[in-house]
Amino acid sequence: MGFLSKLLGGNSNAEITPVPQDANWQAVYQQRTRLFEQLFGAMPPKLLGAPSAEGVWPGGGLAYIPTSAGGQPLFVYSTFGLTNPDMPNELERAKASSALFGGKAKLQRKANPPPRTERPGYGYELVVLSRESAAWPLLTLQWLVGEILLADMDILGIVEQRQHILIEEMDAGDGSSVNLVISKARAPLPDHLSLPNGKMQLLVLTAITNEEMAWGERNGLENLMVQLERAGHGQISLRNRASSLSRATAA
Repeated sequence: MGFLSKLLGGNSNAEITPVPQDANWQAVYQQRTRLFEQLFGAMPPKLLGAPSAEGVWPGGGLAYIPTSAGGQPLFVYSTFGLTNPDMPNELERAKASSALFGGKAKLQRKANPPPRTERPGYGYELVVLSRESAAWPLLTLQWLVGEILLADMDILGIVEQRQHILIEEMDAGDGSSVNLVISKARAPLPDHLSLPNGKMQLLVLTAITNEEMAWGERNGLENLMVQLERAGHGQISLRNRASSLSRATAA
């Protein structure tokens, strides 16, 4: 059994909701696929499921793309479908859903569904660029998808207001934790991508050390991102690496 199958309980596609056949939906899906392949490489034949999104994210899932950059292995983990035309999600699981016990989820309309805007769906996809093939990027994306689809967390709105979101001690799935900064994509990634339904942002999750997190809280997360670029890391994650801060900078 492969790494991804082990992570997702032996069936990495069990939670994918059937793809809509609407022409506009398909056009968005196909254009997003082309753009992702231009940026990251060939898309996987199937997306991975997000258990928290079962039944409420038609055709959506998580993409895992092994590739390379700068002569080194690079692993891309991404949501794929938050910019679908049928988003934001207007459904939620009924409290007594049998999905909790292995049955099919029962859905109901949200009492106060999020309003539709000019954004393509939620307006963004979440991306992790990692030097390691590991569980934590997928576990983090699965958790965030649940917060977005079911709890209506407006991650793009928060990033546009504050520039960055700090996540402290996210469970890495191996008994350890990881600190993350969510921010808009920086060069060499494009600042946006054009879909038939609007402008899509890429929001990148970057792993940082404890020292970097403390420094960023004192000096600002934007200044920390600049330090990561100067150190050659940029928005590429590698857990357990040395801090990017020199002694003079860290003081």
